[in-house]
Amino acid sequence: IKILIGLYLSTFLLIGCVKDGVDECPTGDIRLHFFVEKFQNKSANPLDDYEESFGLRVNHSRYYLYKDGKLFEQGIKESLSTITREYYDIQYSDLEYGDYEMVVVSNSTKNALTGDGAFSSELLLTYPGCDHTEDYFTTVYKFTVNTDQSVEHKVGMLRTQGVIRYTFNNVPDEITHMEIIMENVGLEKWVTGDYVNACHASRVYEMIPLRQQSEEHYVLTTFPTPKDEFTSFRLNLYRNGETEPYRKELISNDLTVIRNQLLDLVVTFDKNANINFEIILDSEWDGSSPGGETEIN
Repeated sequence: IKILIGLYLSTFLLIGCVKDGVDECPTGDIRLHFFVEKFQNKSANPLDDYEESFGLRVNHSRYYLYKDGKLFEQGIKESLSTITREYYDIQYSDLEYGDYEMVVVSNSTKNALTGDGAFSSELLLTYPGCDHTEDYFTTVYKFTVNTDQSVEHKVGMLRTQGVIRYTFNNVPDEITHMEIIMENVGLEKWVTGDYVNACHASRVYEMIPLRQQSEEHYVLTTFPTPKDEFTSFRLNLYRNGETEPYRKELISNDLTVIRNQLLDLVVTFDKNANINFEIILDSEWDGSSPGGETEIN
């Protein structure tokens, strides 16, 4: 009985320590080192292959810290592109003992991130289309404070999108626009959970830059193909500035966009304006190309 009473009193004091002015609650110091996943990392763990310079990938982060399931703190970290080392720190001193969850969404400077931040399970990223998407990274990291010693944690951030690179060769002069259409890619992602729902993504390219060289690369990013399904890729051709396509081509209807991986599609016209499509999987990335609001290096 004495032991049970002692345990009860100890628990009561820990719960009511600050309110009742008995003793200060026990606390600890925590430092979180955030690393960002390197493009084409083959592992599900972003810490297996991360960027050497954090600022090359992340310029802005929103963070939410929860204690015992309740929002403890939230904020925005800006101007992160100046960080040249491998990681970025968030540090807390005198955190009360308990279970914590840190949720971070990076590079969401527009309205893609929605939901009530009071609950981590309600934070939602919605794909805003090829022209407006950014290079999103997310992480959900749980940790426990149970010692008065300073503790450091390494936290990996995952890229949420897959990358599609289009190469156009020998485009005829009469073609003034090309429209890329990707049917059945992810629409939404619960930050603490899975991708949900699907959408079509598209972008129209003007061909003027292609008149100056025989080859041009364009990069798009989308959420991945839904699990156990396929994405269809289509190409619409416009000539002489017309508003309706004069030619519609199916590139493939059984491809998959994979998170943080590259899908290469090469479109080549021969001298008779016939089109050859080449699909290259697991090719090496060899540079930097812009796509909408996204740039992948």
